[in-house]
Amino acid sequence: MGEAGDLEAGGKAAERRSYIDWCVPLVFIILLCVLPVGGLLLAMYLQGSPSVSVHLMGYDGIDPGGAAPVVSPAFNITLRLNDTCVDRAEVAVMYSGVALGWARADPRDCAKRRWAKDVEVVARGGGVGLSQRLRQRMAADWRSGTMELDIDVTTYKEDSPFTDTEFPQYMIVHKVRINETTDASQTVWLA
Repeated sequence: MGEAGDLEAGGKAAERRSYIDWCVPLVFIILLCVLPVGGLLLAMYLQGSPSVSVHLMGYDGIDPGGAAPVVSPAFNITLRLNDTCVDRAEVAVMYSGVALGWARADPRDCAKRRWAKDVEVVARGGGVGLSQRLRQRMAADWRSGTMELDIDVTTYKEDSPFTDTEFPQYMIVHKVRINETTDASQTVWLA
């Protein structure tokens, strides 16, 4: 009986060694696969994500408190590019769904590898008709300090022959509140 117990104990020890022989390399292989991916994700997180932010620097050609039936406004807008590049950007400034000004900018930054830049755009509208109802609403919003403009920005990256230049890279809609105390020198960036 002693020999049978020794054989059984020896078999269990060999089974444990066999388990360790294949388990340790398996754990090592898994770590070799997971660590580079984790390092890459950590590097991407620490670098920050690409962004395009919008700032309304000022406007002219429209009196929101008493707008005329036909206006030709101009909106000075700065686009801030962070960790990205833009070859073309289209900007539209709207109030209550009505386009008041629009512009196109062609910074062509991607081929030059510029990843941080401010792009200044003047979105102009020529002879934009405003209904009586819209002018009344604009005046009321202006007086109450709740007038909001939507600034729509669509950016395109055209640096590769394989890139579809008609497919936007980013589509952004920013709401900007303006009132009588709006200062064109404010530097509140919207992300």
